[in-house]
Amino acid sequence: MANTIRRWLRRPVDYAWTVHYFETNTALGSTRVLIGLSCLLFSGLYVVAGLAPPTAPTGAALTIVLVNAVGTAGVGLAWIRGPWPSRRMSTAFVVYADVGLSVVLLSLSDPLAVLPCTILFGVASSYVATFHTPRVFAVHHSLSVVVCVGLFVRAIGSESVLGEARTSLAVTYGLLIVMVLFLAPISIYRLQFLQRGDVTAAYVDPLTGLRNRRGLTVAAGELLGTRNGLVAVVIDIDRFKSINDRFGHHHGDLVIRRTADTIDEMFPSPSITARTGGEEFAVVTALPMDEVLDRARRLRGACAARSDHDSSLSIGVAREERVVTSRDVDVLLICADRAMYSAKADGGDAVVGYSTLT
Repeated sequence: MANTIRRWLRRPVDYAWTVHYFETNTALGSTRVLIGLSCLLFSGLYVVAGLAPPTAPTGAALTIVLVNAVGTAGVGLAWIRGPWPSRRMSTAFVVYADVGLSVVLLSLSDPLAVLPCTILFGVASSYVATFHTPRVFAVHHSLSVVVCVGLFVRAIGSESVLGEARTSLAVTYGLLIVMVLFLAPISIYRLQFLQRGDVTAAYVDPLTGLRNRRGLTVAAGELLGTRNGLVAVVIDIDRFKSINDRFGHHHGDLVIRRTADTIDEMFPSPSITARTGGEEFAVVTALPMDEVLDRARRLRGACAARSDHDSSLSIGVAREERVVTSRDVDVLLICADRAMYSAKADGGDAVVGYSTLT
């Protein structure tokens, strides 16, 4: 059981692919507006709860609630205006929503009246389940558990004329919250995650686990407009056909997987790595050109050191300061491909930058 949970928590989610999927199905714009409207409704609820009895607090607590109301309204307007946020901004939104809701609920008076409001965490659960990793989902739910338990303890411990009836009501609320906020969303998320894994398989190379060419094109969209430009790297295993002929396709597959693992180690996320052909790989990254060239040379050396049958890499690198469309990414990859073939024409086992070509 523990191993299953650990494997689940480590599973990645391709945020760029998810956004692209909803965009191609014309659902992204309407979803963005609905999220914005939900934020505005949250803002309105904060104002009502902060000013109306029995939940209205006083002093600093009231200020906290109203400040969160104003901030949440601003976030809602930003969602409606667009565009859809990057993965980093989306994660920041989840953190803001969870922390903001937690602070507001704990600032309000009468914890028994506030306790049912914890089901509002379920609204954020839907967003997290759709766009973020199991680890983010687990953190989100852990925070909601802490808030619910805190309010429950305060509710049954507070003095009231209702006496035992108040405790019974708090327990009833608690059981309803467990069912609505935790059991149902977790079950749905698990099924949804398995289904999404099957759908995203069309964007992943099954042999290496890297993106395929289609997945590379989709993911590269997340890096468009990067201030310092983009760099593309194209990598080809030298004399790969002879490796297959001499040692068999099983060993050839082993060389491809080993090369893919080394590329992924040298260019971790947010760099985008892909297997684009039989023995050809590509990387798109926002790292500086000098650092990319240094990593490419270390990649060549690492693969040579790990090789047991004299396989080597030809690597081409190209940089463009202004990349704003997917067409620009395609052109950048073509330039890197030309640099790679220049390295191969000189005997392979080399790194060539496109700017050095004549």
